[in-house]
Amino acid sequence: MADRNDLSGPYEEHLDLSTMSKEFLIGLLGVWSNSYASLNKGLFGALLKRMPIEEAAEVIVETFTPMYKDNMPLLTSLSGIEPKTVQDLHTIARLSLDGELMQKQNGVNSNVFESEAKWSDANNMHSRVRKCPYLEGMEMIGAPDSMKNAVCFDVEEPLLELVFQQDNPDMPRIGIDILKAGARRSKSELCCEWKFRKADPNDVRPVVMVLDEKYPAHAAARDARRAAKAEAAQQ
Repeated sequence: MADRNDLSGPYEEHLDLSTMSKEFLIGLLGVWSNSYASLNKGLFGALLKRMPIEEAAEVIVETFTPMYKDNMPLLTSLSGIEPKTVQDLHTIARLSLDGELMQKQNGVNSNVFESEAKWSDANNMHSRVRKCPYLEGMEMIGAPDSMKNAVCFDVEEPLLELVFQQDNPDMPRIGIDILKAGARRSKSELCCEWKFRKADPNDVRPVVMVLDEKYPAHAAARDARRAAKAEAAQQ
């Protein structure tokens, strides 16, 4: 039985993870998950130095779309689940790189996300996120509210559509609604709040929903920023 808890001792050229203990592998998965969060933050920060916020958000979605499209079906197969409910898809989503199961080490939440989910039934979930490295990282560097809103609205929801495999017409249709997201007045507030519910099976939405129709206030603020920039450029 594998029981190695660390890599101390003589150097081994042909090291194999199958020789490592369960505790070591769980810790390693936690570091990998945290690395994903760091990569996402670093990429967004680098893009913001080179282009407007809205364009950076589009690049982030385009960059991570193949990862979810290629790997969520593999996680579905690994899980052994034939998805029929929102709860089934949520169970599979927990296996993704930024999923809940990847963020627990020895039964304790790591420093990636902290959230809680309440289910009224197998097709209705209310989720509250209390700790988010993306939002907290932006707050730490004094990022403008427009950047926080772009990450939470223009990046997070489209990627959640892919995490829940809404690009696959054979999967149950899910409605995703943001109750709270983006810039907050105080760190005592929730980072974000969501509802996930079973949608009409005949709903044939595109992979990325038209967020402007769902969140007109966010779209209006974004368009106002664009207009102000265009006017300033002409002066």
